[in-house]
Order: sequence, then C-alpha cells, then structure tokens
Amino acid sequence: MVSIKVKVLNKDNRFGGRNVDVSFGSSSFKTPNRTATHKDYYATSSLPHRVTIENPVSEYVSTFNTTSLDAFLSGNGSFANRKKRITDQSIDIMRYSPIMSTIQVPANRKVTQDQLMLFNMLQNQQMDIISIPPFEYKDINEYEKIITQFSEAARSRRQEAMPILPLSTELSTFKHEFAALRRLKDIGICNVIGFAYANPSKYVQQLLEIYSNREEDIWYHAFGVPRTPRGRKNVPVAHIHELQNWGLDTFSPEVRDVSYKAIGYLMMQSKTMKPDDVKCQRYDSPSLGVFKEPDWIDRYGHDLRCNCPVCKGKDLLSFKDKFTHDLDGNFDPNLLRSADKVHELVSGSKEFGESMEAIKSDDLPAYYNNKEFTKGRVNPP
Repeated sequence: MVSIKVKVLNKDNRFGGRNVDVSFGSSSFKTPNRTATHKDYYATSSLPHRVTIENPVSEYVSTFNTTSLDAFLSGNGSFANRKKRITDQSIDIMRYSPIMSTIQVPANRKVTQDQLMLFNMLQNQQMDIISIPPFEYKDINEYEKIITQFSEAARSRRQEAMPILPLSTELSTFKHEFAALRRLKDIGICNVIGFAYANPSKYVQQLLEIYSNREEDIWYHAFGVPRTPRGRKNVPVAHIHELQNWGLDTFSPEVRDVSYKAIGYLMMQSKTMKPDDVKCQRYDSPSLGVFKEPDWIDRYGHDLRCNCPVCKGKDLLSFKDKFTHDLDGNFDPNLLRSADKVHELVSGSKEFGESMEAIKSDDLPAYYNNKEFTKGRVNPP
C-alpha cells in the first residue's frame, strides 16, 4: 500500500461533521463512513446465503482486558494464540479493501517502549494500517520520536502507522499528544489517528479539542463504540451515528475480548435454547434507534422496514425462521445474532451516506432533528 493522502473537503462548514477524501493510491473513499470489523466478516460468512461487504476499510480489532494484556506481555502462549487467531479469522476474506489493525487496551494502561515491539510483531504484514498503542514516555519530544520511529519502520514495509489516542486520556496530556501528532502530519508521518472510545458526556473537552481541529488533513477514526450509550438513563439510540457531530470521520463498533472459557459457556448455553427463546435486537435507520424485539413489535408489528440483503422480502417471523436454522435445518441461535449484525452493518453503512450529504450542504443539525432518537439530543458544539 502507498502512503495515505487525506483532504478535508468542507473546511468552511459552520457545523459539525466532516467530508474527508481518503486516498490509498489505487482506491479512495469519502467520510463519514463505517469500517467492517473482522466480527462483521465472521457474521456474514456464517449466514446461509452470501452477502457482500462493500465497506471501504476492513478492520481487525485486537481487544485486551487487564488479564489478557498481562498474559500477552508476559507469556509466549498468549502471543502465539493471538497470532493464530488472526490467521484463523481468515484475514484473506477482508482483503477486498485496505485492512486496518486496531489495538484496544484498558483505558488506564500504557505499555513500555520495549513492549511496543510485541504489538509490531503481532500485526501481520498483510495489514495496511497498524496501530501504535498508548505507551510510556518521559516528555513530549520523546513521544514524537517514538511515533516517528515506529511510523518510518512501518512505512519501510509499505504500511501506515496509526497512533492510538484514548478519548479518556487526561485532558492536558490529550491536548499535548494530539498537538504532537498534528505537528508530525506536517512532515508526512501522521495521516491517521485512532481514537479509542470513551463516554462523550464524561470527556466532552477531549471531543471539543478534535472538533476545534477539524480543518486538519488527518483521518480521524473512532473505534470501540458501544451499540447504544451506557448509563442508567440509557437511550436506545444507535450511538455510532452520533459521533460524526464532533468531526470524527470513520467508526467501528465495540469488539469485546471474550475468553475461550466464556465462548465454551455460550456454546453450551445455546444447546439448551429453543427457537422461542431467541430474540432479535434490531437497528432502525429511519429513527436511528436500536430496539429489542418486543419494543420493535410494539412499534412496527412484524414489518422489518428494510430492504438490505438479509431483510429483503421477509417479515419478522420469516426472518427469524430463516436465521435460526442452518442449511440442514438444524436449530442454531447464533445465526440470528449474526443476521442482526449484518443488517446493522449494511443498513447503518448506507445511513452514513445520508449524513454525508447533510454535511455537504452544511446541514447536519437538520439531519439529526429529522431522526427520532437524535432530535434534541445531538447538536453541533
């Protein structure tokens, strides 16, 4: 892959949201947009009929919790398992678009500079964009130096490096690191920044810092976004569609670090389930809502209100019948979860095309006000 080129197309806009042209040389795309994670590809490949993923960027997400990060940094077995997992996930099926590797570590953790080598080795040379996870440093000059060294090493392998800057970073540190990355862009080093998601209501100043620098020709990617906002007053809004308001460009949903033990438990649990126990949780583009099955039925009955490849020609009953049984007629509750995920990927990605047009006309507020679950909730800073 050649070096990424980024150009902001709407620097004169008054309101939030960016139209950015991202070019990889042989291909390009415009924002806002959504990446397709390896979990999306896995869900698509598990369905009984073929669905083509057309997202402009594929994303392999390596998620670590505290326990798995400690194991990865201290044991050979964890590294080997992680490396094997990338191969087992069949990265080849993601090759239709440039592949981004994202590293997500716990918000309170930074790795040592020596440990960066492990993450460098983990990220397969088939990846086009590789992550630089948060790391320890003594001053901002050293921070810039390490980012430069990592980036230049990646560039020598025809890869692009993406520094990770968690939105939960302490504000003063966030501002200094973000400023350093923008300076590096001036010498061609930093073309893309990965922002690890954090609750916007708790870290609004960090998002405002991004918004204040939305004229920069840098691709801003937000990853790890939960399906709906967390909290006691949880609103069933499709959270991934709210964040473009802050000048972020591309987005990917949360991918959790699930242990083999937990996977085994879920597999055993699925064996005792019956078809009536399995329920949908559906994304709805017209309202930007995410509904549990009973709430969906209360609103829309059995009408799916969607013509994406998994929904077309079906109502809720036929959708569930189709995606709870494999091709041999055997009951498989996991298929329904995969079908929900693929519907959300395809329908939600198409919805970003609608907001892209709203941003072109500098009218993102009107777009949000026309959606039930963002009306009065999302406004430009």
